[in-house]
Amino acid sequence: MSPEVVSLGEILVEIMRKDRDVPHSVPGVYLGPYPSGAPAIFIDAAANLGLKAGFIGVVGEDEFGELLLERLRKDGVDISHIRVLRGYTTGTTFVMYYSSGARRFIFHLRHSAAGQLSPEDVDEDYIAESRLLHIMGSSLAVSESSRRACMKALRAAEKSDVTITFDPNLRAELLDVETIRRICQPVIGSCKVILPSRDEAKALTGTDDPVEAGKRLIRMGHGIGGRSNRRGRRIRRGLHIRPIKGLEPKKNPRIRRGCWGNKGYEARPHELPIINKRDRRVHQKRNEEMP
Repeated sequence: MSPEVVSLGEILVEIMRKDRDVPHSVPGVYLGPYPSGAPAIFIDAAANLGLKAGFIGVVGEDEFGELLLERLRKDGVDISHIRVLRGYTTGTTFVMYYSSGARRFIFHLRHSAAGQLSPEDVDEDYIAESRLLHIMGSSLAVSESSRRACMKALRAAEKSDVTITFDPNLRAELLDVETIRRICQPVIGSCKVILPSRDEAKALTGTDDPVEAGKRLIRMGHGIGGRSNRRGRRIRRGLHIRPIKGLEPKKNPRIRRGCWGNKGYEARPHELPIINKRDRRVHQKRNEEMP
């Protein structure tokens, strides 16, 4: 059965510091491994929301790869387009948290199985039969072959009028800002929705004014939604910008600790075409009730 929503890119395990403010440069306790990787997190959340979801990626022939495949399979994600690659280990990241909420990563991606995603892994018919393709900026930054795979998927989606959404998910540990701006431009120009954080909007546009950043991103692409944590977000449609109240995250006991599932929380998205008619009516009513 064809998925409604497809994502592709890095799929990896995350190993995280037990305590905050402990740098990677000193001995200490880590917890994990936990399933992770931004596009894999997205597709797992989509499946947990009841959508038919599929993923394109590469894991190593090892226990970490088995952990990832089993988690996606258990949550209902189609894993038929995930390649198991002998001779490469599954991608990993070590992460520590500061008390401020900021994070510090050490990635092993480019030379792992995750970095070997290539255009040959992308079945254009698989993309064409879906309704939405979600691309992450980190997947563009992992490796040149991963970037080319994302661009092939993008072109296939464009040809079949599949909705394209984009989360910049900028990672300074992978590429410098100028390079990130350049490689994100084709996706921004083609996507219907882009979901940058305030810092990502600034990095992509050069302004720290979220409204002006929205205007600049609109000129670069077709539509935009902005993330601003729990303070809410701004949505730009055409020539009109209006604030939309943020959704209070709902604890999901099925999602374990770690990055998978947005740190154990989930929220239903607003006004995406993949939401069924009943959900769309619910969200429309909720928006009408907002002050």
